[in-house]
Amino acid sequence: MGNLFIYLKNLSVIFALLLTFYYLVPVTIWYYWAFIKNKEKWLPIRIQKNYPTMDNVFREIKYSILSILIFAVIGEIMYESILTNHTAMYFNVADYGISYLFISFILAILINDTLFYWFHRFMHWRLVFPYIHLIHHKSKNPTPFASFSFQPLDAVLNALPYPIIVFFVPIHPVVFFIFLIYNLMTNLAAHSGLE
Repeated sequence: MGNLFIYLKNLSVIFALLLTFYYLVPVTIWYYWAFIKNKEKWLPIRIQKNYPTMDNVFREIKYSILSILIFAVIGEIMYESILTNHTAMYFNVADYGISYLFISFILAILINDTLFYWFHRFMHWRLVFPYIHLIHHKSKNPTPFASFSFQPLDAVLNALPYPIIVFFVPIHPVVFFIFLIYNLMTNLAAHSGLE
């Protein structure tokens, strides 16, 4: 019972941190920046000239919160695995040297982008698209809130590169954190509705 309590407490903390700092804060700032503050100025570079409805935004937020819950479960598994030394994550820079910090960042991007490409191709397969990826494409005029607007299996496939990287690529936690921020920023830009 004690382990379950600790697991649920860790899960709650990870969920709250992801929801707040990996979703609500950056997404809200990006939304304000692209859809409110610079709305008129950036109209020429908007992909679609009309703006999404609030129903669209609320759907994106609802599915994003569900995805973040799934990310939190995966994050808790990764966290427990890191604590018990069952990953390739290392904490002493001298173990691999300074230059490997940059190499591991590039490796993380390459692994993530490769897996994303193949998972995304799979999700667009006609037989699985309605069951895995349709919700994400309901955002025909996306906002940054659509960044994590996934059906559950879509969320799992989008999160899967992270444990693969942590379990199989020696990576320093600072590099992994920078990689997460890089990935978030590219994801927000891709869902900004701007060229």
